[in-house]
Amino acid sequence: MDQVAEGEDPWLGPLAGVLLAELELREDGRSLLSGVTAQLTGDAEAARALYAEADEEIATVLLGNLLIVSGDLVAAEEPLRRALRSDNNMIAGYAGHLLGHVLISRNELEEAGNVLSDAFWRCHPRGTGPDVLVPWVGVRIGELLAGTFMLDVVDDLMEAGGMSELYFTRDFFENAAHFTKHGGPSLTKIGLHLFPCDFDVVRDALERLSVWSDERYERGRALTVLLGRRLLEEERPWSDYYRLWREFVADIGGV
Repeated sequence: MDQVAEGEDPWLGPLAGVLLAELELREDGRSLLSGVTAQLTGDAEAARALYAEADEEIATVLLGNLLIVSGDLVAAEEPLRRALRSDNNMIAGYAGHLLGHVLISRNELEEAGNVLSDAFWRCHPRGTGPDVLVPWVGVRIGELLAGTFMLDVVDDLMEAGGMSELYFTRDFFENAAHFTKHGGPSLTKIGLHLFPCDFDVVRDALERLSVWSDERYERGRALTVLLGRRLLEEERPWSDYYRLWREFVADIGGV
């Protein structure tokens, strides 16, 4: 699980982090791991039965994960919203991370921004949450903000903090980059290092993603292009900084 948590898979990475943090404290962790094993070996029905049998909060959010990866986003919403009410910051944060995916798929971006922002701070040590989910939730909300102009959650942050929209987009990646004990997804490096034009770091991150799969690489490239275009819009077209950005974004097929 340590290896999976340190990997690039946006589904298995956070799942492994949650299991590492939660199950090591439980005497009944073995039964929940049996459900996870059934899920990962393709026996979704057995996994659902085992999660239902466990009858506890972590099983509820694991069921939500199972339903999402099985393609049933409608059914996943109910257990995730239940888990969202948990007093356990890890469970509530993971539920918010998954629910954000469901909401984004329905283009309900305002609620997705609010849910993901709350999830981020629930699983952040500042909110007394364990840090294993911070990189994953930070990447998810960072991707959302990179492709969406001025959500309510950013409006509120700008009003309270007096900084620009892109500052707060970067801030989620920057926070995520501080917590690397259980993993440092390459998307975190892309979101963080694009802002000061550390193109070599971004290229290395894209290369790492390309080794994993075409799907992972395309996700990284999309984030690079989204942030690149957002930054280009704020730069003066005659500046050298603008020229370097245009060349880099064009090089990865973004223009």
